[in-house]
Amino acid sequence: MERNIAVPGDVLSDNIRASGSGTYIHEGKVCASVYGLVNKGERYISVIPLAGKYIPQASDRVIGIVTETA
Repeated sequence: MERNIAVPGDVLSDNIRASGSGTYIHEGKVCASVYGLVNKGERYISVIPLAGKYIPQASDRVIGIVTETA
């Protein structure tokens, strides 16, 4: 499977309903907001960052260690 690299500002789609994580809408087009791999799904387009922190999304499973409670 071949994936394309996107840089911030790259136009990814004309379908604004397809905007996913790592994208934003500018002048009616979906654009990349981060440097990373373009992930085109059936109903959305997202960009997976190649560097930086992981930003969890709804329904993601994460593993962590509780270090303090309030």
